[in-house]
Amino acid sequence: MGERPAVPVPALAAGESFLAVAQVQDLVAAPGFAFALPDEDEARIGRLVHDRDRRSRRAAWRLARFCLGAVLGMAPAEVALRRDRRGRPHLEEEAGLDFNVSHAGSSIAVGVMRGGRIGVDVEHQRPLALWQDLIGEFLDAADAVAWSRLSADGRADAALSAWCRKESVLKATGEGLAADPRAVSLPLGPQAAVIGRAGRSFTVATLHAAVLAPDAALAVAVEGVHLPRLLALAGGTGWSLSGARPAAGP
Repeated sequence: MGERPAVPVPALAAGESFLAVAQVQDLVAAPGFAFALPDEDEARIGRLVHDRDRRSRRAAWRLARFCLGAVLGMAPAEVALRRDRRGRPHLEEEAGLDFNVSHAGSSIAVGVMRGGRIGVDVEHQRPLALWQDLIGEFLDAADAVAWSRLSADGRADAALSAWCRKESVLKATGEGLAADPRAVSLPLGPQAAVIGRAGRSFTVATLHAAVLAPDAALAVAVEGVHLPRLLALAGGTGWSLSGARPAAGP
């Protein structure tokens, strides 16, 4: 038996959720996360071209399986997962739990909720010139005008936040980026907002997560009115559980 990690995964009542976040290198070094993934997980990971992406996805799915196993009281590899027709993963036997996984570069995030849907997105900052090329693809005309009036630094931060928030909503509903993100109407700032989508009501926010890289943004869409708790791994100090708080605005 390997060393059992001291991870304060919270018990969840109906309507409660948590986000687990870490950097890949910290999770790889943490005790208890070297277990083998099921063949179907490894097959999906193996389709990625770049080793960095494979390493990131493998860490993200180990974190996801660990969290789900802790909540369900079973070994990570024993958690039975399936995908719906759009490719969204879910528990084979629902057990009242929903989850979502995101990874980008060195950052990974997993959301788990009981009694509702959750979507999470983590991304790293892009050059402003790239956002200027992309902005019309995910902001509607009015928001694009408001965005153009921000400072240069403010535009980059607002674009990253908007992208993450919209993607978290579309991941929560299961639509994914096949849907038009311009139809997801949210304020440009990172503050919590409520949105109705696909017959559900979500609270959406960009969250502060000090353990992630300085250029990373983390967003969540959670069904209901309560933001998730944040389960964070900091290299050298281990895991901590705290209340989530929205990130500062641009």
